[in-house]
Amino acid sequence: MFLDQRQTGYKLDDLRMVLNNGMNSRYSIDRRPFRLVEFANSKETGAVQIADILLGSVAYLKNDHHKVAGAKPAKVELARHVMNKARLKESVPNTPYNQSSFTVWNFMLS
Repeated sequence: MFLDQRQTGYKLDDLRMVLNNGMNSRYSIDRRPFRLVEFANSKETGAVQIADILLGSVAYLKNDHHKVAGAKPAKVELARHVMNKARLKESVPNTPYNQSSFTVWNFMLS
């Protein structure tokens, strides 16, 4: 998992462990899906920019940002286009862990 570059007092290995433990305890996924967690500068890393667009599109619709007054039509159109191509609906349920296409896990971070 690549995170956008920033300063933090947390060790990324600790975050990786927390994520893997959370996947195991909440979803019974014991395969340790997070093998690597590191920072990347999104302005210099094309793959992170693409992931940001794809994930941002899903989150934009799931979190109802497209319904807010003043929502930019271009953002709404892009988000719907991404969701269409991924064959997802706006109310995206959790997809099975073993699904090999676009996967969505709904988390409530507390």
